[in-house]
Amino acid sequence: MAIAVAAVAGGFALSALLPSYYVFLGSSAVVAAISLLGLGVVTGSAGMIALCQLSFAVIGAWVVSQLHFVHAPGNGVLWMITGGVVAGLVGLLVGLPALRLRGVNLAVVTLGFAAAVHLTITTIQFPGATTGIRVLKPEPFITDRSFFVLSVIVLVVLALAVWALQASRVGSGWRAVAFSERGTASAGASVSFSKLTAFAVSATLAGVSGGLVTLQVGFASPATFTPLQSLALYVLAIVSGTYPRHPSSDLADQPRRDSARSAPSWKAASGCGSRRDRCTTGAGAYVRGRPR
Repeated sequence: MAIAVAAVAGGFALSALLPSYYVFLGSSAVVAAISLLGLGVVTGSAGMIALCQLSFAVIGAWVVSQLHFVHAPGNGVLWMITGGVVAGLVGLLVGLPALRLRGVNLAVVTLGFAAAVHLTITTIQFPGATTGIRVLKPEPFITDRSFFVLSVIVLVVLALAVWALQASRVGSGWRAVAFSERGTASAGASVSFSKLTAFAVSATLAGVSGGLVTLQVGFASPATFTPLQSLALYVLAIVSGTYPRHPSSDLADQPRRDSARSAPSWKAASGCGSRRDRCTTGAGAYVRGRPR
């Protein structure tokens, strides 16, 4: 909470001290950080390669544009939350193939979904794009400086929510699935639940970021959410450290090596004597590698 308060205070200070152009760029960076936060969940925690993060952002942007076009009740903040919820529901559907796929196969499926969404949104366009209707920023965040503060607040709130999920049993399920799906299932945890929740949370964060992009610029364009941009975002996530070291790395294996050193030898555990080729009791009832 102290870091969160300091981040919001820093956002207020930067909005007042930086030139207007850099404040606008700062808002774009904060919006990108929200999408990276979603990748940190699905890829960094759950260990799934998802290359359609900006496709969920398209859904959030489209919902915000549509709600503004039909003059829905509420303001941009409420529409942004609605776009995140809708994107999360779509993320549940996209996460269904992840129950049977992993690795490169899942990456190909998510990249195909990104291409399909981009083709669809290019064909139908965003609501109000052809008539030139701009999406207005919500009160009291109508200026670029105040909107930067809003973006920082949204990022901090979502980061706290992700932190709480990571510290809960849901986050433990994500890390367990990333380490071993079979081990997670053998421990009695639901692999399907962990994968689907990871996709849903990641898609929700992306949908919120897409809604913020629409509010910041005033309109949404399909060129902002191309599959190539999703690939670039994934690379940025890896470079910036969102993707953790593989569980089989040296640091991850260190506890297992330590426990192996402290464990009794195979002969003591199986009831064998000093001769390795003959065991006569318990689990070690083998003679020269063949069961008795």
